[in-house]
Amino acid sequence: RFWADSLNLRRQLQLFQRNTALAGLTVHGVKRLGTSITLLAAGPRVNGPLLATTMGSLQWVAALPWQPAPIASATSLPDEAIDDDAATVTPQGSATTTGPAPLIAATVGQQLGLTSEQTTQIYPYLQYARLDITGDASPEHLISFSDEMPAELAITPGKTIIFSDAGTVLYSDIGQQQSLLALTAKHSEQPLTVLIEQAGRYDVTRL
Repeated sequence: RFWADSLNLRRQLQLFQRNTALAGLTVHGVKRLGTSITLLAAGPRVNGPLLATTMGSLQWVAALPWQPAPIASATSLPDEAIDDDAATVTPQGSATTTGPAPLIAATVGQQLGLTSEQTTQIYPYLQYARLDITGDASPEHLISFSDEMPAELAITPGKTIIFSDAGTVLYSDIGQQQSLLALTAKHSEQPLTVLIEQAGRYDVTRL
């Protein structure tokens, strides 16, 4: 059974395909069965996997406050910060003691299996942002690979890595058939959730 008017659920939704707005929808009814929710909505017919969301509820990854990744100089990034054999992040890469640059280099190198020299070569194509995603008042580090990434580097543009000050990787779609599209908008101190596109569907999860 559909119901809406009695619970004041008639509202406007925005219809997206990936991060492209297609049209507006008007919700006229809702049916809930277990954890599944079905909406009865009026709007245009659109093909393909679609996402319906309320206005302003998402921060699109493409629109985050990206800036060039801080460059780790030879003096700030010891050789032992990246262990090419074990591919582990060591305390020398801690953002709490030396700033984010060594930690970024160590984490990116680990995720891609690169040496420190190879990591330095891709630095001009790294985009960097900091956001408190987990709600612990300690902003996480986000790295994205720009669309200008040369094809010969064999790294897919648009991939994203999220990691903590301790170097713990919370999210990475490197080598995965999925993409991080958005974060939920920050309206409180609660942890954010992330919107992931994978295999023609959209999933929302908390890190």
